[in-house]
Amino acid sequence: MVNRYRKNLHEMLTSILNDEGDELFISEIEQRCKSLSGRFSFINERNIREIGAVLAYQLFIEIEIPRTLYEITNIFSITTKHFNEAYKKVFGSYLRPLSPEQFVPLYLTRLGYPEIEPQVTRVCKEVGGDMIGEGYKPSTIAIAAIIYCARNNGRKLKEGDVTRTSHVYVNQFNLKKCVNALTVLVEKQAS
Repeated sequence: MVNRYRKNLHEMLTSILNDEGDELFISEIEQRCKSLSGRFSFINERNIREIGAVLAYQLFIEIEIPRTLYEITNIFSITTKHFNEAYKKVFGSYLRPLSPEQFVPLYLTRLGYPEIEPQVTRVCKEVGGDMIGEGYKPSTIAIAAIIYCARNNGRKLKEGDVTRTSHVYVNQFNLKKCVNALTVLVEKQAS
């Protein structure tokens, strides 16, 4: 029975790594999952999915290509509530939010604009805390900073193009609001 769950976990991990196909990454998560499975009172498919989701999320952060919580929970077919409960069981604390600059390298690589990374990272560091305080998600702030910096460098990027290319699920209306708020903050700090 547990082997069936491991097979399902392997399939989910393979789907999240669709372009990369990194077998070492998959085996690392499977090993961590196997060592942690004893912490749960019983093993079923939901437990395996939850543990796998938490470990995949954390390992992506460790290798500096973080994925959004929405992306992880969607791939592993679990709710955010179940993810947070599993995260607390695995790590003993609640999930800490990522900073916007952690998403920048992944998104810029997907977009093919790695040359603006220093500028985008600087913008994220300068205004990220204020933007999070206003209720924007770190991944949305990173996308807004990319759009802002790309436009300042003469590239015409539309919000929809950026989210499709970088595989980020962001409400277009919220993203436009975030780009406008970020622009105001950056220009305010510059003056």
